[in-house]
Amino acid sequence: MRSTAARRLARGALATYPPSFRARYGAEQAALVEDLDGSLRVALDLLVGSGRAWLRPAFVGEPTERLRQRRQATVSTVWVGWCSVFVGSSALLRLLEDPPPAGFQPGLGGWLVLHDTLTTALVVGWVLVLVVGVPLGVAALRRGRSVRRAVLPPVVALGGCAVLLVPLLAYAQVHWVGAGRTATAADIPLWWALLGLLWLVALGATALWGTVGFALGLRNAAFTAQRLRVPTLAAAALVVPMAVVVAVDLSVLVGTATSVASPFGALAWAVAAVLVAAVVASATSSVRAGLTVGAPPAER
Repeated sequence: MRSTAARRLARGALATYPPSFRARYGAEQAALVEDLDGSLRVALDLLVGSGRAWLRPAFVGEPTERLRQRRQATVSTVWVGWCSVFVGSSALLRLLEDPPPAGFQPGLGGWLVLHDTLTTALVVGWVLVLVVGVPLGVAALRRGRSVRRAVLPPVVALGGCAVLLVPLLAYAQVHWVGAGRTATAADIPLWWALLGLLWLVALGATALWGTVGFALGLRNAAFTAQRLRVPTLAAAALVVPMAVVVAVDLSVLVGTATSVASPFGALAWAVAAVLVAAVVASATSSVRAGLTVGAPPAER
């Protein structure tokens, strides 16, 4: 029984490898797992190998194809990193500011400067994503049904989240914002609380869906190395606002003296660690792709 469970874990670990790796070695690895005695150590070794494969992907084929795969991997990595930083930073600030600890006044002094810096970095980042990503997305949608199946559902789901938000905002405007007062627990009707919870869950699921779906759509589109040159440069530029956002988050964490022992403190520091990892992975992938930007025309 234990052997069977461990073998299932090993099969699950195999599924975490990058698609390009699985396409080349997947069948061979799967056969190897079936031949080995099922053990937890095998599953753990596979997970470690999966992490290495994602951090240092191996590209195969002609020079042009390797260049294309490198740039595609960088654009996808930075997109996933950007989504992680955007969602994770919003969640982190909510943990720290609701309610804010003593001495932490987000709207005054240096705290206000940090907030303005973070907001500017997020706006600059999204402008860069939209300017480069929208034309790339439109071009991708023309490249086949597999791309549309990956990209369109999260876009439609995002529209559904926007529709859910309308009654929430309308009620808040009429009863709280427009009346110039803060909502209390007694003021919040049950339908509003349930709809708000549904909206949060739907928005979180849509964010995850879009993160994975857009990266999958880019892979299915199989753009040429030349077509991915500008998105690769934009991805490298996007790492800068990502780093600024994470630096602000860490400054707030340190400035508010948030400890692991405080309420939600461990969760806040865990989120911060994920954000740092996202920036490091994005920066590393961008640097490696930067070595190929000036590749000779013959290798493009």
